Amino acid sequence: DLTATPGENWIVQQGNLAGQRHSSLTGISASNVKNLKQAWHVKLTTKTPEPLLQLGGEAPQLEYNGTIFAEDQYGRVYARNATTGAAVWVFEPHSKKINIPAKDQGVFKIAGPWASTRGLAMDNGLIFAEEQTGKVVALNAQTGKIAWANQISPASQGIGLSQPPTIYNGMDLG
Repeated sequence: DLTATPGENWIVQQGNLAGQRHSSLTGISASNVKNLKQAWHVKLTTKTPEPLLQLGGEAPQLEYNGTIFAEDQYGRVYARNATTGAAVWVFEPHSKKINIPAKDQGVFKIAGPWASTRGLAMDNGLIFAEEQTGKVVALNAQTGKIAWANQISPASQGIGLSQPPTIYNGMDLG
C-alpha cells in the first residue's frame, strides 16, 4: 500500500505518497542509536564514459525485500544487496548526446531532464527512472533489463520530470 507508513520496505521516494518520510520500524531508538555501526560502503562507479551533463544528483534510495535501488547523477540505476552491499545489477542509461544551441544551454541546464536526477519509483516488479533525454524507462527489478521505455517529448525541448516518477494503480502520474 503506497499510502501506508513504510515498515520493512521503503518503496516510494518519501516513504509513502503523503511524503511523511517516517518509518514504523522501532528497532532503532534514542537509547540504542549510539551503537549503530556502518555495515558497508560503496562508491557507485562503472567503466562506461560519463553521458551528457554532469550535474548533481538528488535521488534518495528505495529498498524492497532486501535490495536497495539507487540512481547516480548520470542516471545509472544500481541494485545492491541491502545486507552486504554486493552488486545485483547496474543499468546504463541510453542517453545520447544531443546538440543544444549555445543560446539555449542556460535554460536546458536547469529545466526538465537536464537538471539533477530526481529519483526512482517502483511498482509491480518494475523500477522506473528517467533518462537525461526525457525518456522514462521501466526496469525489471530482478534483472535491470528494460521492460519498456517511453519518450515524454522530443529531447531537444528539454521537457522532463522535475520529481521522481510517481506510480499509483499502475499509472505513471509524472
